[in-house]
Amino acid sequence: MPDKTRRLLERVATRHRVAVLGLWTYRFVLIFSAVYIVGLLCARVFVWLSNDMFNWMTVGVVPCAAVVAALFAHRGLKMADAARLVDLRMDAKDLYLTTATMHGGDGAGEAPGQYKPLVSAAAEQRAGDIRPQTVVPFDWSPNTTRALGALLLAVGLTFIPVFDVFGSEEERLQEERQIAELNKDKQIAVKKAAELKRQAVEAKHSQDVERVLDDLRKTFNQMKPQERELNQRKLAEQRKVVNDKWKDVQKERQERDKEANGGTLPRGFDTFVNKALTKKFKDELDQGSTDSLEQQFKQMRDTLDKIANAKTKEEEQQAKQELRQQMQQMKDFAQGQPGGQQMAQALDKALQQLQAGNEEGAKQAAMDALQQQMNLSEQQMKQMAQQARNLQSLKQAMEAIQNAQQANKGQQDGQGLDGKECANCKTMADYAKLYNELMQGQGQQGQGGSEQAQNDGQGSGGRGQGKGEVSEDDSAQSNFVTRKSKSHVQAGKILLKWKSDELASGGQSELDFQEAARKLQDGVPEALVQEQVPPGYHEVIKKYFDSLERNAKPAGGEKKSGDD
Repeated sequence: MPDKTRRLLERVATRHRVAVLGLWTYRFVLIFSAVYIVGLLCARVFVWLSNDMFNWMTVGVVPCAAVVAALFAHRGLKMADAARLVDLRMDAKDLYLTTATMHGGDGAGEAPGQYKPLVSAAAEQRAGDIRPQTVVPFDWSPNTTRALGALLLAVGLTFIPVFDVFGSEEERLQEERQIAELNKDKQIAVKKAAELKRQAVEAKHSQDVERVLDDLRKTFNQMKPQERELNQRKLAEQRKVVNDKWKDVQKERQERDKEANGGTLPRGFDTFVNKALTKKFKDELDQGSTDSLEQQFKQMRDTLDKIANAKTKEEEQQAKQELRQQMQQMKDFAQGQPGGQQMAQALDKALQQLQAGNEEGAKQAAMDALQQQMNLSEQQMKQMAQQARNLQSLKQAMEAIQNAQQANKGQQDGQGLDGKECANCKTMADYAKLYNELMQGQGQQGQGGSEQAQNDGQGSGGRGQGKGEVSEDDSAQSNFVTRKSKSHVQAGKILLKWKSDELASGGQSELDFQEAARKLQDGVPEALVQEQVPPGYHEVIKKYFDSLERNAKPAGGEKKSGDD
């Protein structure tokens, strides 16, 4: 094929491809814009689709998608088709189609012919005067204007508000907020559980309490008979350390309860609470044991597996009801225990997440969050048990120190305690028992003695060797601090309003005093806990208030008229 003819047909074919591609792009812009606008209206009015999909930025997807679709829709143009287009537009009487056919423009190869040179020469001569722009002119204005108008209409509609005729958008947003809240609770639970695990709450004692007990054991084991006074000073120092640590543990437990908004959680239904099981939990926890509690958590995890593997809706609901009762039992137990408010709070959240699991959209997120809350509450249960063991051991340590001080004073021949006697002692209870036995052998009454023996100054081994006289040296150095009690002697009622040097006769004032003494005595246990009185002083304080009741008995005598 001659050069000019070939170049003409190639340029015409190229322009034709561009024109057809633009036409298909225009068509797809209109189609996709219509689809986008319909979807936008469905999202804004009926919320059948997510409104997040439709904004002014996503409108840009429409022309991009139209171009891609046009590329797939356009098939291109053969040389023979370009020649036919030139003949049609330039009225060439099939000159260029004949030329393209003879030279294999249709893909059939060179065609023989007597007139081939003449036809090619005629086409070549005329090709110099034909412009491809004339054969395939570009007129973009109308289609471009309509395409831009459709896109601008789509952009403008993105700013209309959401009508939400059927309220489905609010449900969707509520579900999204619920899932976000569940995921947030899950992350918090994971973080708290990891922190508790790092603190080794499964150990018998916390690290700081264990250090205090280790130091006390060393003090007991290192006492020497010939250093009686030094032994006494060391025991006094250890007594202060143990007292302070006992207060710290109590304060830490109360602060955790306050942090968890203790006492504000709703109580469960009585039908969910097994009183005997709750008592068993409490009795074991008071001894620092968690066997029954751990068994309860195992049952809860098994029930959670039942929910995950339930084949029918009825099985799932039955398993959820069973888990709800188990968690409510644990929550009510924890809520009634000192230091258990955080565990109760975690279980309360787990109950909320179990309820959220009834929503189909949030079911998986709720179950994941529930699993993590159960793990957290189990770690908090172990922490609560560790605190109980801490307090119990510190209380035993205080008892052991008091017995050791008495035994160290009562040793004969001015000798003090011997640390070698503690070789078989392992726990604080062992030390307390050992020193109590030493006190009984000296004729003293230990912590477990009877009230009559303490009143008489006699222990199980007979009357003590002391003369009952106490000598004090005011110049001696001590840590004694003068303080005044802020507590009331009576229960808030003024019994007398005047002074008298005479002995009061029996009457209403005497009865009021007896009633006030009884009320004071009833409030002693609660006051000891609230005021964080160290356990070593509990017995002495209780005996003092017991003496008030004995002294409040009528002294006899007849009541005279007007004496009230």
